[in-house]
Order: sequence, then C-alpha cells, then structure tokens
Amino acid sequence: MLNDSEKRIIEFHDGNKKLKEWMKAIKESNNPFFLKESAETYNWDDGFELPLIAANNPCCDKGTALNLFWLAEGIVLFNGEVERNEYNNDWADFCELVGKRLINGFYKIGAVSFDPLLSKIMTYKYKKSEIPLELYEPVNGNKCR
Repeated sequence: MLNDSEKRIIEFHDGNKKLKEWMKAIKESNNPFFLKESAETYNWDDGFELPLIAANNPCCDKGTALNLFWLAEGIVLFNGEVERNEYNNDWADFCELVGKRLINGFYKIGAVSFDPLLSKIMTYKYKKSEIPLELYEPVNGNKCR
C-alpha cells in the first residue's frame, strides 16, 4: 500500500544513500506502510535516528511499532538476555521507548498488521517470564484504510 512516490523513495534510498532526505520523507509521511517498509529496508547498523523518526511519527500505528520493536530485537532487552551497557545505550533507549509505548497503549491499532511468528514454546516462555503481551502478541490491522 505504498504509492509510486513512496516506492521510489525506498528504492532510491536502498542502502541508506542520502539518509537525510529519506528521514525527511518519513517524518512527513502519513502512511504507516511507508514507515514499516522504510524500517525493513533500512540498515540498522547505521543507528537509530531513522527508526526513531518512524516511531515518533503520529501515523505510526501499533503494527508498525511492534515491527520496529522486533526489527530492533527489543525483546532481548525486556527478557533480560541483553542488558544495557555503555556500548548499546542508543539501542536500549530505542527499545525501551517503543516497548513502553506499546505496553502503555500509546500506539493504536491502525492499518498495519504484524506477527512476530513465535512458536507456542516461545509464547509460553514469554508469558512465564511475565513479559507483557503487547510486546509479542500479533497485531491485526484494520482492513479498510
């Protein structure tokens, strides 16, 4: 559900070329699918500025935010596999921001669906570890947009 202009932006910026222009387009976008596709195309090794812009966009819905959280592998922070340290502060800040927003209902159900595709065993482990459902429960986006 990207328009031709949005498709060209993502194709043009594939590989994070001209990152500032890409971030500007994300900031100005009103399409959660563009935010999601941008996050999936983005090279996360280049930092968290672009994902943060997507997470802070008023059109970022719950499905998009959950996708951002899983792309960042935020679940490993919340389940204690990885702890915050001097080398991962930007990552931890991003994961905490998006994770807490998901838990607190900041992001609303919108057009984007997302399913982290967890096995029953992983779902059980997360429940047993008291990880909030909002961080791993699939989101079914609204069909009409």
